[in-house]
Amino acid sequence: MEPITSVAIGYAADKLVSVAESLVKTHVIERWSRYRAQTFFEAFCTAIVDVSATDDELREKLDELMSDDARSQVVFEAYRSVCLSKSRSIGPRVIAFLTAEIVLSGSAASEDDEQIFSAAEALSDNEFEELHAFVHAELEKAESPPSSGAWFHVEIRKETSSASSSNALPYVPPLDHALYVGRWGAKLKQLGLLDDEVQERSWRYGVDTERHIDEGGIAREVKWVLAIGPAARRLATFAQRAGKGTDRSAMDRV
Repeated sequence: MEPITSVAIGYAADKLVSVAESLVKTHVIERWSRYRAQTFFEAFCTAIVDVSATDDELREKLDELMSDDARSQVVFEAYRSVCLSKSRSIGPRVIAFLTAEIVLSGSAASEDDEQIFSAAEALSDNEFEELHAFVHAELEKAESPPSSGAWFHVEIRKETSSASSSNALPYVPPLDHALYVGRWGAKLKQLGLLDDEVQERSWRYGVDTERHIDEGGIAREVKWVLAIGPAARRLATFAQRAGKGTDRSAMDRV
């Protein structure tokens, strides 16, 4: 038997790559692209017409909206985001709901809208759920709800430290979003939907023999505060609405 030549090996490798490429395209790329697209269009249609609308009424409404170049462009850009969405279910629905709002209003996407589109593309389903749970819990604890265009501030952690006159206070690092908020926090900060600040308060203290303080120094209280922008709160509201429709019905039809 003749030894396997490099040509034969190369031919076999090419065939394997071709088969793998075909399988991945059919069972992975096409399958999940179709699932995301179906999820998007289902949510979009329910957002622009009443659920009791007939097929003809839906078709008429879509024809009316899509005949406008600006509106059809909004839908096209939204569909592009859906195809790239990290989320399988909630992200495409969020994009659909926001797209429906813009299309029905006949206006262009605002800066906040663009931030929400980017976030809907970047977050996973679990991150959407964590975002909504966090924002909802913090708003529930607030004494009064923030106005629609205002940033909402939340104290994430607080720490008190001290140092004698002969020592320096420790370095204060910025808020670690991934550690104390979640990976969604780090993503939203990068996209401009969240911000944070460090608030410091310091005071001097003297010798106190009764409290066994033999040397004076300085004490410091540090608060790490998360600022939640109006776009982030809208995103959380969309995520709650989208999460209610998350089930396996569409997946079963893929």
